[in-house]
This record gives sequence, structure tokens and C-alpha cells, in this order.
Amino acid sequence: MDAQVSGQWAAQLRSRRRQHGGSRGARLANVLRTWALCALALGLMIGLPGIARAASPRQRPGSCGATQLSASPAVAATHTDGARIALNIARGGAGSKLIAQGMGWPAGAQLTLSLEQYGTVIPNNHDVPLTVAADGTFAAPPLAAPGPTCGFDPQPGTAIQIVGRMATNSQLMASATFTYIASPPALAPAVRDGAIAPDATSLPVTGVGWDAGTLVTLWPAPEWPASAPLDPWQPPAGVPSIQLAADAQGAFTAQVPLLAGTSPRRPGITMLAAASATSARYGTLVTSVPQPFEVQPLVAPVLALDRTGGVAGVTIGVTGDQWWPGDVVQIAYCRGAVALCNVYATQALGTATVNRAGHFSAQVALPANARTGPITVEAYAGSGLLGPYVVARPFQVVAGGAPANPPHAQPPGAAPLLVTVLMALLLGLLMLAGVLVAVWLLARRRRLA
Repeated sequence: MDAQVSGQWAAQLRSRRRQHGGSRGARLANVLRTWALCALALGLMIGLPGIARAASPRQRPGSCGATQLSASPAVAATHTDGARIALNIARGGAGSKLIAQGMGWPAGAQLTLSLEQYGTVIPNNHDVPLTVAADGTFAAPPLAAPGPTCGFDPQPGTAIQIVGRMATNSQLMASATFTYIASPPALAPAVRDGAIAPDATSLPVTGVGWDAGTLVTLWPAPEWPASAPLDPWQPPAGVPSIQLAADAQGAFTAQVPLLAGTSPRRPGITMLAAASATSARYGTLVTSVPQPFEVQPLVAPVLALDRTGGVAGVTIGVTGDQWWPGDVVQIAYCRGAVALCNVYATQALGTATVNRAGHFSAQVALPANARTGPITVEAYAGSGLLGPYVVARPFQVVAGGAPANPPHAQPPGAAPLLVTVLMALLLGLLMLAGVLVAVWLLARRRRLA
């Protein structure tokens, strides 16, 4: 009897040990799995931000260098200690003239005036320094309501704040609100792609969204002016302009005259047309065509190579016709059979000067270590980024005993980043393998028990 009880007790003890051991094994497996997942997550946390930074080295989307000033938006006509700001208009469109006036400010105080949205300065807009008069007032110089830019895209109903702050005490501030209207005035080229001839005397434009019967002033403007105009709502001195009235639908077509005596213009030059008008709906407003006009050649430039392929180090005869007389043409090549090269990834081969007839010729040699495969030979005048005088032709580098170029170097930081990510992933996989081995050992032990 005692032996039977003792045997039963031993069996129960072994069962409890197996249960306890299995429970411990399950807990250990869970712990190891948790460690593995944590290691894998840590690796991803280390690697992914670096990958994102390498893939997009610019600032975070929408920031564009904007300055965060406060966490909450300013409110229309808010004031502190009696300081106030008033605007000449409360609504309008991009380019509306904003005139801010202040009252109730400390006499002689130094202020800064800024255009903000939700407490952040709108990109490409600078603070305006002001000094308060003895009677506590100020009159700011006119500001243009901002148009679309990086990180800011005003839509109908979008509100911005014109905010004044004390230079010595940013808590003393006041603001006024400006709201964007629907269907603001707009101007656009009346020709496809804005292309005009070198001997053009005017810029064809169309306008929509202007108030019916409004008198509109139009003038040409450079795309990249040397300096900002003193009064952007008026044509600069010496620049030709015209005036016309918008029709009953607020639309018009016009030919904006160009400055006489400047024709023919070199193809590739870009320019804008601007328009200004005043109405109760949008105040005094100026706008310009969103796409610049570009002077195009009457005949497209031609580029020819005296051969379509050759070994590394071969000399290539390059000729061009219908190019702009006097231009210095850069001749370069890039890897691959592409339509146009990236000017920052080309290798220079030589230069040539265009004669009065628009012709040039040059003999250029490929590097002796050029790799076999397709390349693109390109000729360009100017920056080589855009414009009509960028022409490319395909070429095939064939084997001929020439040594190959070394592999393209990885961008800075790419190799260390890749190593970091791979090491992190390897650590996670090793931890996961450890978990699987531990589970297998525990299961085997249970079977043996």
C-alpha cells in the first residue's frame, strides 16, 4: 500500500515538475521573443530615420525654413495693454496691397511686423522693423499678401495674421487678420508654353477673375529682377505699359508691349507680364503670369557626331548648326542612353565657339578609361540646365582593351548608414534564432522528462 501511494506521489511530483518546467519554458520563450522584437524595432528606429535623411536631405516637408513663433494663431485685432493694429482691407487675393497702422503702442518702442499663419512666419517673407511715434502710432510700409510658396498654399477662406511685436518684450503684441477670397484675379500667357520669337515686340496674355469694368494696367517684367521694385503695384519707370478695362465677365486679352530696341533677343531668355488693378473686392492688387515667357529660336539647333560608337579614348568630331552666334558651347558626356544629361553628373570633353552663321565644330576625345556601354554626348550653351540650346546624341563605347572606370562612389554617409541598418537587422535575426533554439531545447527536455 505504501509503495502504491509512494508511486502515485512520485508520478504527481513528476507531472507538477513538467508543468512547472513547461510554464517556465513558455515564460522564457516569451521573454526571449520580446527581446528579439525589441532588438529588431531598435534596429529599425536607428536605420529608418537615417535612410529617410539620406533619401531626402531637404528640410522637413512644409517647413521650408519657416520660423515657429507661437503655438496658437493670432486673432483678428487682438491687443495687449491697448496696442492695436488695423489693416486697410480685410479680404483680397495674393498680391493685394496690405497697409498696417498701429495705435496704443508705447512711444518710441521698436517693433517688428510679420506675416504669419498659426504662429509661424510665412516662408519668403521678412520681418519689417518699425519705430512707434510719440503718439503711440505707426504706419508700416505696404506689404503684398503672399502667394503660393513652399509650405504655404492659400485657398479661398485661408486666413493669415499681420502681427506686431515689441522687440524688447515679445509678449506685447497685436495682430489683424487678412482672408483670401475666392476667384482672385489671374493672368496667363495666351500662347502654348509661353514661347515667343526672338523678334517679338509684345507678350500675349489673357486675364480672368477681374471685376467687371476694372481698369487694368499691364507691363513686362524680368523673371529674376536685379532688385525688388519700390512699388510693385505700378510699372517701373521707363518700362512700357498699357491699360484696358475688363469685360462684363471680368476677362480680357492683351498684347503687353516690350521695350523697343531690344530685338532680337537671345533664345532662352525668360520674362514675365504683370497686371495691377484696384477694386472693392480685393483692394489694390498685382499679379503676374505663373509661367514665364521664353524666347525660342526660329529654327531648332542641330548637333551631329561623326560616328555613333568607338573604343575608349576615341576622337569624336562634333558639329552644330543653328546655334546662337558668339555662344561658347560646352561639350560633355554622361553615362547611359538618356534624352539629356544631368549637368552635375557629366564629364567635360571640350568647348567650341559659335560663328556668325550659327555653326561650330570641335574634335573631342573620350577618356582612355571610359567604360564600355551606352553614353550620351551633349552640347549646351549657358547653364546647361534649361533652355533651347541643350542638345544630346547617343554614343556606344565598345570594348577595345581600355580599362574600365572605377565604380561610382557612393554618396557621403551611404556606406556607414547601410552598415548600421544591416547590423541592426542581423542583431534582431540572431535574437530570433536564439528564441527558436531555446524553444526547441525546452520542448526536447519535456519529451525526455
